[in-house]
Amino acid sequence: MRSSEVPPERRWGHWVRDGVRWVRDPRVWWGLAAGVWTFWLLFWQQAHSIPRWTAGTVASQTVRSPFHLIVVDEEETRAQRERARQEVPPVYAWDPQVGRVLHERLTGIFQAGRSWDGRSSLPPELEALPEAVRRWFHQRGFGKDLEDRLRAGIDEVYRHYIITDASLIQTDLEGRLVIRDVYSGREILGRPADLHLWTGADVRQFWQKRVEGGGAGSAAVAAWLADQSLANLWPQMEETLARQRRAMESVPEVRVEIRRGQTIIRAGQTVTPQVERVLSRLAAQRTPRTLIPLAIGLALWTGLMIGLLYYGMTRLPLRNITLSHKPLFATGVTIWLLLWTLVFVETRYVVAGLAAIGLPESWESAFFFSLPLSLGTCLWVLLGDWARAGWFGLWMAPLVGFFLGVDFWQFLYILGAVLFPIVTFRRYHRRIDLFINGFRLSLLLTAWEGLLLWVQFQTGAPTRPLQSLGMAFVGGLESAILTFVVLPVLESVFNIVTEMKLLELSNLQHPLLQQLALRAPGTYFHSIAVGQLAEAAAKAIGANGLLLRVAALYHDIGKMARPGYFAENQHSGNPHDRTHPNISRLIILSHIKEGIELARKHRLPQVIVDMIPQHHGTKLLLYFYKKAQALYPPGAPPEESAYRYAGPKPQTKEAAILMLADSVEAAARSLREPTPKKLENVVDRIIEYCLRDGQLDETELTLGELSRIRDALWKTLVTMYHQRVQYPGFDFGEGPVSFEMPSLRGEEVEQPSGSWRRVK
Repeated sequence: MRSSEVPPERRWGHWVRDGVRWVRDPRVWWGLAAGVWTFWLLFWQQAHSIPRWTAGTVASQTVRSPFHLIVVDEEETRAQRERARQEVPPVYAWDPQVGRVLHERLTGIFQAGRSWDGRSSLPPELEALPEAVRRWFHQRGFGKDLEDRLRAGIDEVYRHYIITDASLIQTDLEGRLVIRDVYSGREILGRPADLHLWTGADVRQFWQKRVEGGGAGSAAVAAWLADQSLANLWPQMEETLARQRRAMESVPEVRVEIRRGQTIIRAGQTVTPQVERVLSRLAAQRTPRTLIPLAIGLALWTGLMIGLLYYGMTRLPLRNITLSHKPLFATGVTIWLLLWTLVFVETRYVVAGLAAIGLPESWESAFFFSLPLSLGTCLWVLLGDWARAGWFGLWMAPLVGFFLGVDFWQFLYILGAVLFPIVTFRRYHRRIDLFINGFRLSLLLTAWEGLLLWVQFQTGAPTRPLQSLGMAFVGGLESAILTFVVLPVLESVFNIVTEMKLLELSNLQHPLLQQLALRAPGTYFHSIAVGQLAEAAAKAIGANGLLLRVAALYHDIGKMARPGYFAENQHSGNPHDRTHPNISRLIILSHIKEGIELARKHRLPQVIVDMIPQHHGTKLLLYFYKKAQALYPPGAPPEESAYRYAGPKPQTKEAAILMLADSVEAAARSLREPTPKKLENVVDRIIEYCLRDGQLDETELTLGELSRIRDALWKTLVTMYHQRVQYPGFDFGEGPVSFEMPSLRGEEVEQPSGSWRRVK
């Protein structure tokens, strides 16, 4: 039936069931808890109220910026733009063709004057001249020499830049101006004294000296020539204003960067106009209109981070942690919430305490480096999964950076703080190693901060106070101490097995192992041998060898209840020869249940408990099944499922290796002459049987990994069951014991009175 044909009531039923299943999933509640806590922290950090104080009042409390803010310094911006405007030199247009116009007019006047006969009407060129000027030219006959002298004067005048009035000459702050050719656009930048500027008065004075003869006529001609010498330079106000406007626009606003958490004003200080403007801007950013989009954005961002956390905790391949997804996700959320709380509490209250005791602001900024930023990665490394530790650190770095409002260099420090524990905490075999690794982490963080400070100094970036070096050392130690406190809690709450826990369980002085050695010594030594085989096979494929060695020690502890019914503990006959196969079956199968009960009674980790039934899987007790078949009628054979272990089959690579190592070791002990070839056949047949029986179907082992496991098991068996040379002179048969020893290196030996001989 198509989905569109499904009745609405059935679709509603599916939705209800899915909803109930979703509500019952613990991961949902863990995710909601993490999301709500994170959202509240981020929203509170951004939205709490900002006091409004006017300039001149005294601050009643210390105010820190709840978010990153850029404030424009309007006064400084105006001052810099005004300076930029004044630095623009005024522009003047220069027309180099103005002198040519006067040349052409003078040429026309002298040609018309020389061709006029005095009786005809005046030519237009002469009629336009003032009477005194025309008479002066006529008296001199419009001579060629006079024309040449006047032309030379025009050339000399226009070798200068001529402006009508000196009041029009303006310069920039450095006394410069720009002269721009109106035709070519070429510009000249210079000072008026260097540019040979003439005003109208300078032109009149020149012509007065140039025109000879004196008298009213000469003065009139000089005045007329001065009037005709038009200015070739004039101010271009529009171009100057446009350039000044562009210069002012090119000056960026002077911005004051206020980082999240930065102290704006301390209690008891006087509010300045600049502080008043900053507080106003902060308050303006947090109106109800802006808080709604902020809340929506933070909710979406928090949901994204929860999704990434879920992916990292449940979908990434596991390394050394054997857990179901639910507690693993809960572990990640717990570490996340713990980090959030620590960062929030320390930045909120400790920094406030520093301000209260009057420490300089440099200490407040340096306090950031004392935060336990490495805690989350330290915990994950010690939990046994360094790959997930690296992912958690890379995921946590931007989150903490956003919350604290750090700059680029501080973010680089955070990256180092969350990644360095992967290197420093990889070796962890004793409790004291935790503090040694913490000391190494502190040194590494201090060196990292010193390197960042050096790079900042070399690149000219603003540097931080040197107190950050000491605080970085404190931050590493603080992370190690908190890890020491938190790790046992996580182990207990989420039943996580760390390397340290496995090392403690591998101690052969453990009470459970001591009981096994006393009550079932054969099983005890069998478990040790299985551990050696399993650890070698685990190393061959990169599995958790330590976990397998420990699991092997406890995998058969249930045999302590009836040790004599298991072959490795039988010394005087087999009690199964006198027992019905059905009873033997129950005894053999019961050691799994009794082993699980013992393991739980001694509070062994769940991963160890799980391997007790999984190392047998659902194998068939073939010997007792065949024995039962012989007793049952031909038409009514015994039920095969009753002679199989209850399972489950191995669920992990480690459980599968334990199954193979257990079977191989037991089979190898049954060989009379364990030659390498026979041992190789044993390994091959055991692996083939487990494959054919489907015991390895639920693991992720590949054929390549099985091949490497096979080689490791065979090589280890050969070293364990290698043949030794016979001792000369010793008979280990069933005859009487001989204490005779041959001579060594041909030397004679004498029989002492005691039971030992001495070489002469």
